[in-house]
Amino acid sequence: MITDTNGLLGAQIINQDPSGADATGEVPAYENYFGFEETVKFYLPDGKQWISFKPMNEGERSAYESKTQRDISFNRKTDDAKISIDTSKDRHALIMQSVTGWFMMQRMPDGNWTQVAYSSGAGGTFAQWLARANPKIVNDLYLAIQRANPWMNNEMTSEMIREEIKRLEELLSDTIKREEQQKNS
Repeated sequence: MITDTNGLLGAQIINQDPSGADATGEVPAYENYFGFEETVKFYLPDGKQWISFKPMNEGERSAYESKTQRDISFNRKTDDAKISIDTSKDRHALIMQSVTGWFMMQRMPDGNWTQVAYSSGAGGTFAQWLARANPKIVNDLYLAIQRANPWMNNEMTSEMIREEIKRLEELLSDTIKREEQQKNS
């Protein structure tokens, strides 16, 4: 083994069998750190239709973060600070950056169902669906994408977590009321 004398990233140059076999002849199990391809299917409430997305790699994360950059302005006279936040823009940017496909059916005027081809981009079928979709389904998709990207949860502030807990408590309260009404009907 020859150690890299330039100290580049602690790299070491190793004279090794191209098959990857070590001195005992065994091929070790390696992890590929040059990108990863994992796809997650988010099922819609009917359990038949789905939207696929993938957790972001570093290049996709960088593209997403550049689309959701925050503008911060300071007023030196009053010491006021202003941060521009557009949560809908952030939500849509994350979804558009992550979604890779779908299986979606649409009822036609004649009553028959037809499969809708997936296309991405600003005018694509996915963007059109996203603009008209049920906000609850979009929110559930957004949360699933967030959970699939653990680095996003590390960036949440305590205030953001408190807001999410408050939202979930309100959702729980509304759900309990609805279930009670259904039980008493």
